[in-house]
Amino acid sequence: MWTFIGGILTEKATWRWCFYINLPVGGAAAIILLFAVEGKPNKNTDTFLQKLQRMDPVGTLVFIPGIVSILLALQFGGNEYSWGDARNVVLFILGSILLTTFVTIQFKTGDNATVPIRIIKQRSVASVAWFSFFNSSSFYLTVYYIPIWFQAVQGLDALDSGIHTLPLVLSLVFATLFASIFQRSIGYYFPMIIVSSIIAPVGAGLLITLQVDSGPKEWMSWPVVFGSGLGLGMQQINLAVLACLDDDDVPTGLALISFFQTLGDTIFVTVGQAIFAHELVKNLSALNLSSLPTSLILRTGATELRTLVPPQYLSEVLSAYNAAIMKVFLVAIITSALTVFTGLTLEWIRINKVKKNFEVARRSIYQYHGEGDCPFPLCDAGSSQYVQPGLVDAEDKTIVDTKLGSDLQKQLETIREEREKSSSAETNKTSNDTKTIVVEVSERNEDEIKVVG
Repeated sequence: MWTFIGGILTEKATWRWCFYINLPVGGAAAIILLFAVEGKPNKNTDTFLQKLQRMDPVGTLVFIPGIVSILLALQFGGNEYSWGDARNVVLFILGSILLTTFVTIQFKTGDNATVPIRIIKQRSVASVAWFSFFNSSSFYLTVYYIPIWFQAVQGLDALDSGIHTLPLVLSLVFATLFASIFQRSIGYYFPMIIVSSIIAPVGAGLLITLQVDSGPKEWMSWPVVFGSGLGLGMQQINLAVLACLDDDDVPTGLALISFFQTLGDTIFVTVGQAIFAHELVKNLSALNLSSLPTSLILRTGATELRTLVPPQYLSEVLSAYNAAIMKVFLVAIITSALTVFTGLTLEWIRINKVKKNFEVARRSIYQYHGEGDCPFPLCDAGSSQYVQPGLVDAEDKTIVDTKLGSDLQKQLETIREEREKSSSAETNKTSNDTKTIVVEVSERNEDEIKVVG
């Protein structure tokens, strides 16, 4: 939708409005979040200095100039200066030193780091961070250069280019919705991430077959395949973070996903620009158009290319332009294919079953077996979820190896301690009379939690 709106603004007003419009839209979103979303009271008593340290100021001050140095080197290389130019070499060296320092700081800072090592070392978090980095890179490489292809090679204006980009964007949106519905029906997020890792490279491979004379069959169908592949896994990675981390770590885990997505976009759009410029210069130089300087074509906007190039050279220049863009799509093939490694390390966790089991058990542990009264504040004595006592296997990994299971174990320990204190005060007997609670998962019915009092 916003690609279409961006095309209208560029065509009817100025491209600057594509940025101006973010101010009212972002402001409205901020107001809605401020007044419509209720947050839990913050009981944090840290001082201002302690809160500042949580923002990892040292790491941030090292990371920003480091990544900017690398991006500038990629931007200047082959355009402003040669790749071997001293200025480019210095930028690469400086960026490498700063980024290495940033990584070292992350290991030293602990939980206050921008990228907490304790969290990123978690198997599923590392997997989805990898996936988000390359999946998002593939998307932005394509969504950035598809409009350029329509404008420069197909000769469309900014508005029509935005309209022709809709198949890619809409397919991504509908694939994301389908993946969410499918996940709710089976309980697992893993399958859609794997399917995404397979379909997206295929779609990117189809995009690389686009030619100057390609028709609607190609430029409508291939982006749909690619967008569907990306969309199937784009939101499922958030569920992996929610399933494998403790509640206190979930915000940090989700922030890491956004961090790696943005980092991938920033790096690979710049890489794509460097590859495009290098290939275009090489292709145009091979044409040996003495009357049409290569530098002039590079500085000309995509929509003005056909007005600049004489008709006798137009077909050759368009072919050179098309070949340069296809090299960028080749990078999208590589980045989307790299997401397949996520499937080798991502954990299989059935979210629906774990949540159901946890909620049933959470209610039942606050009740006394065989008694009508409940001594604990979270008790729901009349709940239809009351579970009859029985023995099941406490080692079942369906619950035990998840953050929900960890929370349940903590609650059980608390209940056990409270019961021991209550029993000791009322009966003045030894702790041998204290009841022990065992929570396990039935092999006959894994969706039922049973409590022994």
